[in-house]
Amino acid sequence: MLLRYLRQSPGRWFFHAELILALGRSKGEMDRALGYLVKEGLVESRLTELPARKRVLRYKIYKQYKLLINHINFHIFAIDRYIGSN
Repeated sequence: MLLRYLRQSPGRWFFHAELILALGRSKGEMDRALGYLVKEGLVESRLTELPARKRVLRYKIYKQYKLLINHINFHIFAIDRYIGSN
């Protein structure tokens, strides 16, 4: 779900809180998913300074991984379909 959402706007940076609200997931779920995707090199993260606020992380998907993401999404879909049929 997260990869599909990020893939809709490949060059755009997303704030962590924005992703939580948009996808309706908990902070912990989003932290784990984003941490994994950053570690695997599918998503880029950047610490950003905002005026009169603390630093926040932003995330964007790497464009060069579009084919790999399509492949991953196919497998996620297949697994979801398999689990749903049982």
